Amino acid sequence: MITNNLESLIQGPTAPAGLKFHLGKGAKRLATPWQVAVDRAERIQLCDIPKGVILDPACGSGIQLAAYCHVLDKAGVGIELSNEVAIAAAGNLWRVGVFERSEEADWLSMSKIIVGDGTDAKSCMNLAEISQISFLHIDPARPANSRTHGLNEMRPQLPAIFANWHTHLIAESGSPALLLDLSPRLSMAQCDEVEELVRNEFGEIEMTWEWTSRGGGRVDRLSLWAGAVAEASVGCRFVRISPHIFGQSKVIKGEMERNSLKPLSVGISKVRKNEYVSIIDAALTSSGLAEEWLNSVLADEDAFRWLVCDGRRPMIAHSKPLQFVDEGDSIMVQTSGQIEAFFSPVLSAATVGELAELAASLGIHSLTLRATLSPDIQPRLQSTLHRLLKHQQKHYGGFVIDDPTSSQLLVCKTV
Repeated sequence: MITNNLESLIQGPTAPAGLKFHLGKGAKRLATPWQVAVDRAERIQLCDIPKGVILDPACGSGIQLAAYCHVLDKAGVGIELSNEVAIAAAGNLWRVGVFERSEEADWLSMSKIIVGDGTDAKSCMNLAEISQISFLHIDPARPANSRTHGLNEMRPQLPAIFANWHTHLIAESGSPALLLDLSPRLSMAQCDEVEELVRNEFGEIEMTWEWTSRGGGRVDRLSLWAGAVAEASVGCRFVRISPHIFGQSKVIKGEMERNSLKPLSVGISKVRKNEYVSIIDAALTSSGLAEEWLNSVLADEDAFRWLVCDGRRPMIAHSKPLQFVDEGDSIMVQTSGQIEAFFSPVLSAATVGELAELAASLGIHSLTLRATLSPDIQPRLQSTLHRLLKHQQKHYGGFVIDDPTSSQLLVCKTV
């Protein structure tokens, strides 16, 4: 029974219509979006994991566990310290198991949510009436409202989980299957610590680091896929979740190990008229795999250089348009355009009319301000531009952006 301490059923914003979840007070912010959970489960489905039960020893609201059970058609066991949260997880597992079905999914009757300590393997195995685990998913709790934290602040702690569950993990191919869902704010040194913990317990097993983004230029999740779920010869991977609920994610892969990723460097040459500039997804650049992707969407002979390689608007200059293969490529870019003119005056209420005249002379009927402006003035200038250009014959859209190589603004036609 779902208690009154839980929020009422909430429609998952990225779930199919009608699939609703029980969430404890304050859990909505922490719950894994259904689209992300399913996307991850579908990639686990491509891995060679043994038959058996999925274990999540810190399952929270159980949405990720439910997605694994649903996609892999495997029974799952979740462990949660909080009785209230465990009740929500059990309810969510049930709701997924009966969603759009005339009868319960086979895995549902064999799945369990246990209230207890996720490091107490012996007691939990007895309660769940299982003997071996085919796949271990770990998403330890982190300190609330903290931008940084140490590995020893995770609950349950990774060494305790590894030590207590290691002997129960099936390793048919020589390595167990485990996925560590970690904070995207971990430093490179902390990632090194995580790798060392894994190797100390499981030996020299294969590992793949994965950065996941839902857009907005931010990395939403950082995870380590190890053993049977690591992708052979892929040390790093970036996953951009589609903006459409049923859309296909875009995956960028790199053969290099995480600690061999090279920092980006900014070029010193000035931009030129008729060159192209593109603002790249900031999450992609922070993953270290931006150049892997750029090499796939630029012609072989088209060299590019970084104008800005950090912050919210990483930008490159290149001589030819980006060549997108699919929709996934297009969402890797915030905007892309060809430089048509330079604007020297400081942009203000007194000079915005000059900018509008310049745009009109270039056949640009709509101009988006992407330059660095005070939040107090930017909306007013954008509104003025819209008013001054709205009667222009429609030819091209455009944008204005800072020129990182000078004090001017770049006026670009969108491509």
